[in-house]
Amino acid sequence: MKTTGWMILIYALIVFLGGIFGYMKAGSAASLVSGVTFSAILGISAFVLFNGKLYGFYVATATAALLAAFFLYRFLLTYKFMPSGLMCIISLAMLAILLIKRTDWKTKEIR
Repeated sequence: MKTTGWMILIYALIVFLGGIFGYMKAGSAASLVSGVTFSAILGISAFVLFNGKLYGFYVATATAALLAAFFLYRFLLTYKFMPSGLMCIISLAMLAILLIKRTDWKTKEIR
């Protein structure tokens, strides 16, 4: 569980930095607010997972799926790789990692 939690924290840091860079480069307050909000959700879910609660895993998976869908939508609107294409790839990679480490239903622990 700890490696999954650390991976979620690294993803949360990437989302947070993306929000800050979006605000600095484009002056987008929406990027800043969404980056801080989603990184906080991911950070909290990682700490919940560190405490052995399985719902932290589900929250992180749902958040990664939501971000992947959002950035795919933004990429399809603009066809610009930066930042939406890159964040879509990162979010899809995180979603794939989380799905690979899915729940072992017999022991209720993350592999």
